[in-house]
Amino acid sequence: MTAVLHHVATHIGCIGFFATHYHSLATEFENHPEIRAKRMQIHVDEKQRRVTFLYKLEDGVAEGSFGMHCAAMCGISSRVIERAEVAAKEWEHTSRLKESLERAREGCYIPLGILSDVAALLDEEKSKDIGLRSMDVLAKAIEAL
Repeated sequence: MTAVLHHVATHIGCIGFFATHYHSLATEFENHPEIRAKRMQIHVDEKQRRVTFLYKLEDGVAEGSFGMHCAAMCGISSRVIERAEVAAKEWEHTSRLKESLERAREGCYIPLGILSDVAALLDEEKSKDIGLRSMDVLAKAIEAL
């Protein structure tokens, strides 16, 4: 997903791309000059486990996933939801630890998008047609590091 979003935003100039449940995209592209994170506004009642969808687009990244709230609103038993919440938190924690260890093992982390830009520039260099937009995006990405 990361490579696709980077390519369509940087090299194709796509004006819209929608993804849900890919929270890592927000981090990966927070400094990309062509990408802005947007979310749908909601109101959450944690005590009642209710979500009200307000159908208003706003700047920012979703605060989280509210699947358990939706399950409660559909009548799934609280016992099942509570167990699912524990399992989800354990999975999220394990997933983040694994990602951190992989990055530490590599020594440094260069975002896939920057690698893609370098490859595109090298490709354009072969044809002697380096685009100003590609150079601008690459310069901004390097600055963000």
